[in-house]
Amino acid sequence: MWKPIFKIATVLISIVMMVFPLGGANPKFNPKPNTNGPAVTPSTNEAVFSGSSGPFYLPLIFEGQLAWHCYQDGGKECIKNNIISIKMVSPDEGWAVGAGGLIMHYIDGSWQQVDSPTGNTLYSLAMVSANEGWAVGSGGAILHYEGGSWQQINIPQTFCDFSSVSMISAAEGWAACNFNSGGYHSLFFHYKDGVWGQFGTADYTYISSISMASTDDGWAVGYLSYHYHDGVWNLIGGGELSLRDITMVSSSEGWAVGEQGEISHYINGEWHGVNFITFFDLNSVTMISANEGWAVGKYGTILHYTNGAWQVVNSPSKASFNSVSMVSASDGWIVGDMNNILHYVNGSWQQVQGDPTDLGLTSVKMVSASEGWAVGNGVILHYYGGAWKVFQCISDCNIYGRLDSLAMVSPNEGWVIEDAGFSNSIMVHYKDHVWQPATGVITGTFVSLAMVGPDEGWAVGLTDMFSGAILHYKDGVWLPIDSPSSHPIWSVAMVSADEGWAVGGAGTILHYQNGAWRLATSPTGGDLNSVAMVSANEGWAAGYDYDCGSFYCNPTILLHYLNGIWSVVPGPTEYGFGSITMVSADEGWAFAAAGVILHYAYGSWQPVNSPTTNNLSSISMISASEGWAVGDGGVILHYH
Repeated sequence: MWKPIFKIATVLISIVMMVFPLGGANPKFNPKPNTNGPAVTPSTNEAVFSGSSGPFYLPLIFEGQLAWHCYQDGGKECIKNNIISIKMVSPDEGWAVGAGGLIMHYIDGSWQQVDSPTGNTLYSLAMVSANEGWAVGSGGAILHYEGGSWQQINIPQTFCDFSSVSMISAAEGWAACNFNSGGYHSLFFHYKDGVWGQFGTADYTYISSISMASTDDGWAVGYLSYHYHDGVWNLIGGGELSLRDITMVSSSEGWAVGEQGEISHYINGEWHGVNFITFFDLNSVTMISANEGWAVGKYGTILHYTNGAWQVVNSPSKASFNSVSMVSASDGWIVGDMNNILHYVNGSWQQVQGDPTDLGLTSVKMVSASEGWAVGNGVILHYYGGAWKVFQCISDCNIYGRLDSLAMVSPNEGWVIEDAGFSNSIMVHYKDHVWQPATGVITGTFVSLAMVGPDEGWAVGLTDMFSGAILHYKDGVWLPIDSPSSHPIWSVAMVSADEGWAVGGAGTILHYQNGAWRLATSPTGGDLNSVAMVSANEGWAAGYDYDCGSFYCNPTILLHYLNGIWSVVPGPTEYGFGSITMVSADEGWAFAAAGVILHYAYGSWQPVNSPTTNNLSSISMISASEGWAVGDGGVILHYH
């Protein structure tokens, strides 16, 4: 189930931005500096970055200034690449590609990064042989490996993001390219006679993966599924869950995997669902033969197919895995987020690169300058005695899933939401120095929490039908109440026990007053991801307009509540906002994708220097001069 953190597109500051399409098939967007006006010269207080549309400028940080710094206890880095696709050509050689044009070569027993002709994120890789291959990615990027180097192939007027490439031979292949214009659309590209050309369009879908069984037979999956036969791509249909990868063993058999552990088997001319083995999203599947295969996904999920059944196997990492490539039944590789690489040897998966403790952090709350908490994918961190340390209670406290939205009532009491999978949640309570589930499974995926005191609070999210869901905590019990929203609710902020605001999909704004939640007038139809109130009379909401289309307009949404009205305020650039918090009416902070940090001061929002390109998900300010932020890969930033 997608959530606000997965809805924020991933943007690399110095290059073309990205979002991983296998994480819910999200839109992608680029930072767009002023390319129509006169040339701009940076001042001595600015650094120049190369964007896909030209240079843009961020302020430099000088010694003695307040700034965001990387918290590097234990040697953790704040800049880590997501490795998205891998293909081995032999036990001794292979290639991997990923975020920001990353290209890695496995040769002589080690992985080495090599020069890339693009800064665009590369999502898919297909090697024809050790001497030739193709990689595709965002912004219409197509790279060809030949003659010992990767070269970019220019295709005019390709305003879409390639998600998958499948080569039948050195002379023929297919690729899928997606764009957003009043909804998602996919373009099929065909490689033949040495040229890539557009072949057809799949409307109102996002194609995540293509697998060709032969010159005349292939499949494409995503929100909808297509079958290529007799020279035509035909719509087959779609299920309730989006499929993210497909591999064909032959024209008569194949496998596909996707959201919430979805596994489908193609046999005897029909697709059949397989009983759920995991509720975590599966991103990649590969078959060694009709009798053996592997699938990988989020939170370190690894599945093995043997003896006619899929089984979960031990994983040395909790990182999200994006791609698996097997050389043989006894040799294979997995790549994933935050530089993670695993090698299958001697019958087990072993960590080769990356930190197995790099668990994504989703929320942080400081109760004072000397104490605070952070949570994420199966992890709870406690800041005490000047250091962040893992709170040793996860298994003992019966907490296993992803944790979202911390709310601390006091240093001795707080709440967090656990994702129980399959559109269910569990409310977890901190008291007497122990985190424990305080409820049974609650129907609905809840993603934001606001407590107004130890005896009352609110949680918001979505139902399995993607309409808004609201929980109220009163008299020691969390109970669902009717929601007036037909769209997901992503964030809630309470001004007092008697008044609060919540925002969500399709520009939804809810106002709590006089004991009831009611829809309020909204000036936008885009998704609102976060709301922060300064007082009953002033607040901010931020988000991203997914229907805008990254190539056609500014998708940034920034709303200001003043004098009883929510009004649109121009955003600084096309970042798109993820999280927002206010220190006072005159100062605040917000995150966009890929570590972009924006500061509100002197009446305007402006980007400031960031020590990371990882997505940031949550911020907690202790004062105007100190705060903490957390994000993907376990990144922790300290503002001081």
